[in-house]
Amino acid sequence: MLKFGDTYLNFTNKFLVNWVVPYETPESAEVTIGTQTWMNKNLDIDDGLGGITTVTQVIGNMTFKFTYYNGEAAIRIASSIQGWRLPTVQDINDLHEYVVLQDNKRTIDLRATVSWVEPGSDYYGFHFMGTGYYDNNSVLKQLANDSLFCTSDIDSNFGAHIFQGFDFRVITSNKNFKGIIRLIKE
Repeated sequence: MLKFGDTYLNFTNKFLVNWVVPYETPESAEVTIGTQTWMNKNLDIDDGLGGITTVTQVIGNMTFKFTYYNGEAAIRIASSIQGWRLPTVQDINDLHEYVVLQDNKRTIDLRATVSWVEPGSDYYGFHFMGTGYYDNNSVLKQLANDSLFCTSDIDSNFGAHIFQGFDFRVITSNKNFKGIIRLIKE
């Protein structure tokens, strides 16, 4: 089982469990917000088994590498990371409630200071990027405007949260939609 920081190579596939962030971040790969501990970067793992798209995007004058996962790939990849898991819808709701109701901030304060049409303050060091998402037709949508979280609330459909404007809202989309993976500590 892979864990953060591991590198595994074989003759047919290359598995990298590391982070690609286009700007300087603290040495720690995690951030605690309220009672939750989150990875402060999106996963960038492709196990070669399908359902994953990695692209390089230019937003403004910066270049970003984003990795998107469909529901099946999200579950497969997240289960290989020891001590971490996909968030549930409740985890995302709890994050929202803490930021807005307890800490009197806006969810835009989770956004990175780059990669968004309307950047955030990155007050918490969450480094939430405006990655957009891939729709059912494999078309990249809402780059720099939204970001689709993969959640563990996945069955035959793909459960997710989409970050829109200043708030989170729940969507249920086809399992072929692709979003980012941001893990929460078990």
